[in-house]
Amino acid sequence: MPEKLAFTLVVLAAAAAPGFAHQPRLVGTRPFTEVQKPEISQAFYGRLDHSPHLYRIRSDRPFKLYINTLVPDLPNIEKDVSAEIFKDRDAAENSIKKLDGPSFLWTAFFEPFGGDGYFKGPEYEETVGPGTYWIRVTSPDNAGKYVLAVGKKESFSPGEMLRTIALLPRLKKEFFEKSPLTGFWNLTGAFLLVVIGGFGGLAALFF
Repeated sequence: MPEKLAFTLVVLAAAAAPGFAHQPRLVGTRPFTEVQKPEISQAFYGRLDHSPHLYRIRSDRPFKLYINTLVPDLPNIEKDVSAEIFKDRDAAENSIKKLDGPSFLWTAFFEPFGGDGYFKGPEYEETVGPGTYWIRVTSPDNAGKYVLAVGKKESFSPGEMLRTIALLPRLKKEFFEKSPLTGFWNLTGAFLLVVIGGFGGLAALFF
């Protein structure tokens, strides 16, 4: 019986993981972030505080670089966030692509697994060579909330599920201006709690 339950939980987790999409990362006002495993789908939730934010990606092999800018669907949100990609160093002559937010027609969409609304801005996708890549996130006044999505390969390990559960209430409160309890009033939060609770129950059966 425990073996069947374990198998069922693993299958459910694997089946539902694609629905979770990006692994959430709460950056806040931190001006520099090192991006690990850039092909894994991750979402960096940040707030510009009168200065640009820099992200660094380092890889010793070719990889698919995917970047997308978003902002939360909040009252009076500015849809003007830009992201510029550089190779080797953050300098104008090393620019690969600028995702220009102010000139882009942002589109609204609702993400049912997290239960939140966003506006989607410009994106970039290209297979690039090994090296160091910088992403500079800005807006005209360098103020306001944004989401930087990196990577497309969906992956949710048990450890990542635990980190997501711990982060969801903070993300709801600090980024979407909702009650922390709403972190679990969605498909992602509910499923993660069920899966983690199931593994806890399985551990109790064994030990």
